[in-house]
Amino acid sequence: MLHKTKRPYTKMVIKSTSYYRGKTAAQKTAYAEFMATKKQYAKEKGVYFYQYVQSFKPDEKISSNEIHQMGIELARYFEGYEVLIATHIDRDHYHNHLIVNSVSCENGKKLQFNEKT
Repeated sequence: MLHKTKRPYTKMVIKSTSYYRGKTAAQKTAYAEFMATKKQYAKEKGVYFYQYVQSFKPDEKISSNEIHQMGIELARYFEGYEVLIATHIDRDHYHNHLIVNSVSCENGKKLQFNEKT
């Protein structure tokens, strides 16, 4: 199941992390890297990021590594954009969070959604 919420990779940059308590190096640097891309293309206003949650039923027989790999595969949809993936195994249902920069690191185009996309 994929949920899309709005919040204030060629070169597809996937910063992939596995879940554990505390922040990983990828999580610590992702914000600065995303903002540097926006600044490079003078697109520092509007929607900064998109967050997606890819979740699985608690009774699904699937490992955390397989779930994380599915998150990486989903992130490939956003080729040309920086994506941070965090796989959470701290609930009864495992899930991935994908944070996608709204500005392409390849060409500066903004990621946009409408009825046709």
